[in-house]
Amino acid sequence: MKGFIVWACMSILTLISIKGWAQQDSALHIIHQVEGDKVFLRWAPGSPGSWLQMNENGVEIAAIQINPSSDTGGWPDFELIEARHLPWTADRFRAESVVDTVDEYTSVLGQLLHSAYGSVRMGQDVPAALTQSDELMTRYSMAMLAADLSREAAISAGMRVEYPIDTAVRVLFRLILLGDGENTVNDTSYVLVDPKISADEPPVPLLDLASEGDHTITLSWDRIYHQSHFSAFYLERSGDGGVHFQKITSRPYLSSPAEENEEIDYIYIDSVQENYHRFVYRLIGITPFAQLSAPSPGVTAMARDLSPPPRPLLTPLTFTDEGPLLVWSLNPVPTDFGGFQIEKSSAPDRGYLIVDTIYSSSRNQYIDRTYDPVFRHYRITAFDTSGNQASSLSQYVFTVDSIPPSAPAWSSGTIDSNGITTLHWHPGSEEDLKGYKLYYAYQPDHVFTVITDVPYFDTIIRFPMDLKNLSEDVYFKLVALDQSYNHSQFSEILHVKKPDRIPPDAPIFKDYDVGENEITLHWALSHSKDVSRHLLYRRDEASKEFAVVLEFSNMEFTSLVDNNLKAGTAYEYVIRAVDDDGNYSQDPDTLVLKTLSGRKLIQLVPWQVEQTDLGISISWSKAPSEHYLYRVYRQVGDFTLRRIATTTSAHFLDNPDLLEAGNYTYRYLVIDEDGRLSEFSQPIQITVVKE
Repeated sequence: MKGFIVWACMSILTLISIKGWAQQDSALHIIHQVEGDKVFLRWAPGSPGSWLQMNENGVEIAAIQINPSSDTGGWPDFELIEARHLPWTADRFRAESVVDTVDEYTSVLGQLLHSAYGSVRMGQDVPAALTQSDELMTRYSMAMLAADLSREAAISAGMRVEYPIDTAVRVLFRLILLGDGENTVNDTSYVLVDPKISADEPPVPLLDLASEGDHTITLSWDRIYHQSHFSAFYLERSGDGGVHFQKITSRPYLSSPAEENEEIDYIYIDSVQENYHRFVYRLIGITPFAQLSAPSPGVTAMARDLSPPPRPLLTPLTFTDEGPLLVWSLNPVPTDFGGFQIEKSSAPDRGYLIVDTIYSSSRNQYIDRTYDPVFRHYRITAFDTSGNQASSLSQYVFTVDSIPPSAPAWSSGTIDSNGITTLHWHPGSEEDLKGYKLYYAYQPDHVFTVITDVPYFDTIIRFPMDLKNLSEDVYFKLVALDQSYNHSQFSEILHVKKPDRIPPDAPIFKDYDVGENEITLHWALSHSKDVSRHLLYRRDEASKEFAVVLEFSNMEFTSLVDNNLKAGTAYEYVIRAVDDDGNYSQDPDTLVLKTLSGRKLIQLVPWQVEQTDLGISISWSKAPSEHYLYRVYRQVGDFTLRRIATTTSAHFLDNPDLLEAGNYTYRYLVIDEDGRLSEFSQPIQITVVKE
């Protein structure tokens, strides 16, 4: 868009209403560049509002020389250079365009500065004001960009000047953004110019490696590094190995604000007509002074064919005498067709192996004479000359297989204290082995329940078991399956013992006899099946801790004579059971007994035994103390003498209904209040006659 366009009558002075929506809080931003005995000042307003203010009121430019050798006795006054530096007028833009001395960016600036704002016609309500604000922001952004890209545009926008300077003296420039007092602010900015510090050449930009696509080449370069030096870029391309370069686009490359917020790199995608043609790319930066950098080092890249061929159509497989027969079709056949790959696998979605490669597009059948029953999944993969591939859907080959695999063999099995069960078995030798199924039961003769519903291929498995039941043992069996789902015989049963957390039943004391220096104990053993031993503890009345008197694992050991005891001393006994997992019985039975005091044995009391109509009557003369006990024993024929009663009464009747006809022998002994025993009485024999 070269040439001057006649603008409408509405000038920038009609934008009083838009000023109220623009920001007024940004100062001028100034940079400078020294070239020999000239300094170039370049500035830009920081907001759309300050841009409008600058366009209408201009900036004041003043300077002072800072000469360390002079002694003026104080700070010198600023010397006014321009009282009101303004952008070109509309007439100036027209005149310059008539003689064709302005570039396209200068023409754009003329329209941005002096053309009418279309949004002003919308009125003064809120939606109209928002639209006017957006239009002002757009014009402001375009004006700043045009001034960056063109020296003439920056001059015409009133944002660039050049002055001669004394190369021996530093100069401090002052720019004041002028205002009319209404909705404006006067901002002041300074820049110190040292003529001894000349402008360096712009840094050389750097292109990253290019990404090669299908008819596209993606170029990228670092945003953080480049945006601190350049406002825009030119991208150039060479198709003859870097001898001649041409700009890819006629206008400089810019990125949108959205891209700047999201991308860490500048990105440009170059579309090319031909794949596999090598291009050399280079980058040229444009500084805010509209100065071009030296080209970057070249980056070579070419577009590549990434489009795969059509997917082949593989029909269901049939099994012949020679092996599986594969039949397929490919429609259409691409012009860059490369060939077909015959592939097979043990799974439908992974692990495919190449069986053979066919390079003819007209061939569409193949027999796999290397058939292995492990690999029953087949597919056809078409590829082109660029290596792009497309695979058919897989097909499964069905064969008649009635031979089951051999029964698995166990290696080991454990269950830890948390119930984690680990089982390991030896792998089967069959090539078509598909996996294993695992079963368990709590008794070897019970029905086994499956653990793995689907074939499990590994030879080691871990899973949790419930420890909160009374079964201490778990039994496992395995079956093996092949690819045709033939089941093997069950393996041998593997017996695994669970960690036992349940204590055994407690043993209890049944009877006792107390002597002067000994105590005879009788007990009933624990009924738990997993008891491995019993422990009998004792402590006397002077001790705090129990000591083990007896430890035994003989399940027929039910009594003990504890001798060498002190007469007249109390002893406490405890008996506990321990199972094969080390669990002790809870709430142990406790028995407190006292040995006899050592006094003389008490004398027997005269007694008599006779048969009456009511039974066998046993009576004694009065005992020496009312606390004495009579312990009565009876012997039937030649059987063992057994205790039948203990009583404090002077008379005892043996129930005749319990007696059979025959000879009965009776004896008794006396127990005093200290637990001392008399000797056994002489036996008295009675013959019972039944009518």
